[in-house]
Amino acid sequence: MKKRILIVEDERATWARLREVLGADSYDLEWVQTGHEAVRRSLDNSFDVLVLDTDLADVDVWKVMDCLCRMHPFLAILALVENAEEAQVASFAGAGACVLKPVEERTFFKAVQRLLAEPNEERVARSMQSRLQLRLPNLEAALCE
Repeated sequence: MKKRILIVEDERATWARLREVLGADSYDLEWVQTGHEAVRRSLDNSFDVLVLDTDLADVDVWKVMDCLCRMHPFLAILALVENAEEAQVASFAGAGACVLKPVEERTFFKAVQRLLAEPNEERVARSMQSRLQLRLPNLEAALCE
């Protein structure tokens, strides 16, 4: 069975590049352009990895990460970040890996492979730790209801 990856990226060109790097035939890839779409898609589907652009215009991505970690504690998250400071915040919010933009293809591919190989126990521990470290106000009201 193919591993399922949800890519949340608002730029079509970046999505196409990531899809090419991963190989469309190797994984069951789905693409959404907004954080709200990611939450909606995750209500009815289970994914192995979430690739999340941290520069989405429609929603606070840290709230999206927290909501998805609560919904799916086994979900591995790869954050596409602008800088080292953002990578640190993403790690606190529950990301198992961060890749700087513009995305270097080999780094991205290796990060996805590492997350797919990660035991579920590590994912759950990271998810729980992020909730303790990063308290986000009104999360359920904003996204999870």
